[in-house]
Amino acid sequence: MLTPLQQRVLAIVSGLPEAEGFALAGGAALIMRGTVHRKTNDLDLFIGHDDIEEDTIVTMVAAVERALGKAGLGNRREVVSDTFARLMVETEAEECRIDLAVDVRIRPVDRKSDVALLSLEELAADKVLALFGRAAARDFQDVAALRRHFGWTVLLELANEKDAGFSVERFLEAVAAFDRLDAEDFDISRAGYERLRTEVAAWPEQIREQG
Repeated sequence: MLTPLQQRVLAIVSGLPEAEGFALAGGAALIMRGTVHRKTNDLDLFIGHDDIEEDTIVTMVAAVERALGKAGLGNRREVVSDTFARLMVETEAEECRIDLAVDVRIRPVDRKSDVALLSLEELAADKVLALFGRAAARDFQDVAALRRHFGWTVLLELANEKDAGFSVERFLEAVAAFDRLDAEDFDISRAGYERLRTEVAAWPEQIREQG
């Protein structure tokens, strides 16, 4: 679940007028949906490419900084460009990373309470592409949960719809990277890690059978 600091920051940021068009993405969105049960270190807020103007990200950064400062939350810029920005929010006990980015959008945004969320299909495409591109421990955990919801056929179709450069064979190469990760990289129990390892080992055969 999101930490109290993450929940507070998300409420502040998502309530800004400048946040119109932005939606929570990544692991935090999957956590809020109850699709995965893990921790996350960041809040990803994405806006569709068709919804931006030249200064959208820069304007949003300034608005977030003002709002966080007014709330007494120390923050600093790490990166700011026309398409991506990263801010760090820090307290004595915790820090929260905010990533603001422009992204391709293939599905309409959903809403849960007062927070706009990327649709589950959009999140599924993003997570398959994340595993395809970086194969981090959290990507395997998230794709495992999404596979149980959608199945491989839909997941791979969504990834290809969002990125025409997606390749099943290269995806299988990324899946093989699981064995290069240490059990400590996964924020789960040892038993949970062993279950995930067994599950991931079966993915290549499952994918090829559906191909």
